[in-house]
Amino acid sequence: LLYGTAQPMIKFSIFVTVSALAATLLVGANAFAADAAAGKAKSATCAGCHGVTGVSPNAQWPNLAGQSARYLASQLRAFKSKARNNAQMAAMVAGLTETDMDNLAAYYAAQTPGTNVAKGDVSVGEKLYRGGDAARQLPACMSCHGPGGQGMPSAGYPAVAGQHAAYSQAQLAAFKSGERAGGTANMMNTISAKLSEADMKAVSEYMAGLR
Repeated sequence: LLYGTAQPMIKFSIFVTVSALAATLLVGANAFAADAAAGKAKSATCAGCHGVTGVSPNAQWPNLAGQSARYLASQLRAFKSKARNNAQMAAMVAGLTETDMDNLAAYYAAQTPGTNVAKGDVSVGEKLYRGGDAARQLPACMSCHGPGGQGMPSAGYPAVAGQHAAYSQAQLAAFKSGERAGGTANMMNTISAKLSEADMKAVSEYMAGLR
């Protein structure tokens, strides 16, 4: 009888211990420890293109404000390693340390996101974003970027809401051409390859107007 009751308790104790350890590791994996104040000081050289608080005054350069810190840091590292090819950004990140990149990411992530207004008829873009296109085996954009375009930071999927439509469209075109690698298993390359120029424009305009 004693053995019969103790064994479940031991199993439960082991389960709790393992669960707690897993939770701790998960928190550690998802935590992003950085100094936003130091990032603000370092951001002075970024302001000319991305704005003082990460809201870009020019549609060809992305808004950074409110973007996931983890995503921003990963992109800075991609520019530095040339995994993401952009001569202007490569020069900007050349002197940054790993800590600098994390701090910059933390600063911009803490800022208020920019907003834009969708232009023209966005019904096509809305349909693609929310429902995809089964006939072309196109998944809904919101399955990764969220119904409101806030992204999925834990999975590395960026926020797209309020982004400049011209920038989003340019990135979709870069994914389609293979100029830019598209994340896990080149998912964005595969998706963008099925989009027409009109599709890319439509979905980019729709995302610009998301809040």
